[in-house]
Amino acid sequence: MPAIPSAFRRSFRFHHSDENDEALLDELRAAGIEHLTQSDLEELSIHNVTADYVREISALGLQPESLGEWIELRIHAVTPRYVRELRDAGITDLEVSELVELSIHGISPKFVAEMRALGYADIALDELIELGVHGISAKYVREIHELGLDEISLDELVEFGVHRVSPRFIAEVRELSYELDPEEIVELSIHGIRPKFMREVHELGFKDTPVEMLVELGIHNVTPRFIQEARTVLGEAASPEEIIELRIEGYRQRQRERLSLDDED
Repeated sequence: MPAIPSAFRRSFRFHHSDENDEALLDELRAAGIEHLTQSDLEELSIHNVTADYVREISALGLQPESLGEWIELRIHAVTPRYVRELRDAGITDLEVSELVELSIHGISPKFVAEMRALGYADIALDELIELGVHGISAKYVREIHELGLDEISLDELVEFGVHRVSPRFIAEVRELSYELDPEEIVELSIHGIRPKFMREVHELGFKDTPVEMLVELGIHNVTPRFIQEARTVLGEAASPEEIIELRIEGYRQRQRERLSLDDED
């Protein structure tokens, strides 16, 4: 446990009540925690671990095995109400560490209930935490569903979160007549293929360019401007593959030139 400033301890001793100590000791003994020191009591009081709190948590069947676990519960706002509401939402039989983990990542009973209502009835603890880690809210999931991806899996939602796929991004891609699955959407996002780039490529005549080719264009830094320049060399009918090859050849040529200069040195 972190050290407590001596001035804070002196203040605590001055204001603390022996009666409160005894009540807390009784509840902790009943919960299986014995042999407490004055320092332990001070630590518990600082974190507002009261006799009432211990009694209510114990009544819910939870059994923190150390003072540290009691303090962790309190620090991370795991209240009796929070535990009861999680259970009402179907999240039961949780260990102390699991409750703390849920609270740390902002998993509220309301969020659990909303996710179940959105079709994820069998959502597991680790999945809830993954969603929380990556900032996936029920509102976000609802917006994704409204865009036609109502069968998206939890793993795919996490991938969306990891790669910052926004509902707006999906909507703008859809406006370009692309009906993509989650994997393709993530692929575009990973390689920085934005709707603006896709729109400009379309305007240059490549309207039916598949996702794989758009990704290839992005990987090889084939910009709309380069496409225009490439056509002055290859002709207006040049295909995306030919333009990519020209870009690659340009890289090779520059590399050969650099190697040649190195040899001269």
